[in-house]
Amino acid sequence: MRVGGLLPLGSCPMPDAIFCTSLLDVAMSRVQIETRFGKRVPTVLYMHENQVEYPIDPVREPDQRDIHFALTNLNSVFSADLVLWNSRWNLESFLDGIAKVLEPCRGIPFDDLEERIRKRSNVAWCPVEVPTPEVPSPIENQGAPLVVWPHRHEHDKGPDQLLELARSHRNVPIRWALLGERFDRVPEAIEIFRSEFAESIVFDEYPSRSTYESILGSADWVCSTARHEFFGLSVVEAMFAGCLPWVPTGLSYRELLPAVARGLSPAAPPEEPSAVTEQIRWHLGAAEAQIASRRIDSLVASVLE
Repeated sequence: MRVGGLLPLGSCPMPDAIFCTSLLDVAMSRVQIETRFGKRVPTVLYMHENQVEYPIDPVREPDQRDIHFALTNLNSVFSADLVLWNSRWNLESFLDGIAKVLEPCRGIPFDDLEERIRKRSNVAWCPVEVPTPEVPSPIENQGAPLVVWPHRHEHDKGPDQLLELARSHRNVPIRWALLGERFDRVPEAIEIFRSEFAESIVFDEYPSRSTYESILGSADWVCSTARHEFFGLSVVEAMFAGCLPWVPTGLSYRELLPAVARGLSPAAPPEEPSAVTEQIRWHLGAAEAQIASRRIDSLVASVLE
């Protein structure tokens, strides 16, 4: 049973296990489910993000972070029998950050907090479907490298960093494709980017899945300017499609990239791009959907024994 919110449990059969995401208050949901069925049900929490590391919107004051969400994450971790993290970075950033969140709680011993969390945790990369372009790309091959920025247009994905990056690479021939989801509130940096680099932007829509995959298949680079990246699904998809990574040096990218693929950019491309993309595909093999799903299934099975 996968849980994403409060459940209409009246007609549900007895579950073998509960599989929850980090958006859920696992303790509350577990009480609801186990009260309904009158027995303890093994519970797995998949931490696809954590609210400790999630960056604050820059339009808000630094002290406006609501630590309730971080504490709910912590409560959920201790309410699950097994906690799966979608990257080592996700786990380590949570461990580092939650200790700081709890610092004001004087008189309460947390000396073994890290050890207790690690004992119930494992890392399991997110299953990623390898893109298989089936329609022609709407972007013509015009010679200059095509760079895709696949992120949703929100503050945590660093649109201001995208603008700075583009400005610092004005002298490098680049065609830009903005593919991410957009919302009513447009970040100011995106508006400026569109104005300053209008001649270089060859695609600026939130495309259908088939069009999205076709663009990834025709692109040369995938660019990330994210302030946080607990896994990086869109970047991994693009790399599976053959894009070279132009990404931050830290975050989850430290584990997603082989050494040969780090520190690259259109201004500093590899001598043999095909050799690098081949190594990336090999390195990311554990994230391919069937392989990653089997690993998650095996870890879930361990709590059913």
